[in-house]
Amino acid sequence: MSLLCLNCWGCGRSEAVREIREIADKYKPMVLFLSETKMSAQRAQELRWRLGYQNAFGVSCTGLSGGLVLMWNHDVSLDIKSF
Repeated sequence: MSLLCLNCWGCGRSEAVREIREIADKYKPMVLFLSETKMSAQRAQELRWRLGYQNAFGVSCTGLSGGLVLMWNHDVSLDIKSF
């Protein structure tokens, strides 16, 4: 299994999403974890489609800090215990 973890310092910019997409296309991780997304959990669900993942779990940011997104393919069995 391959896992990619990125501190993206905000996914609201289209440039950031483009760069993340390029990295994900190059390495093709089965699981992608993004920290410091600075976006809502709802937006994280929308981002998963743009990045080509079937599943996602997001934690909304608080103010201008934080935000987590975990995305994974259908080939992966994932159980989130806590966040």
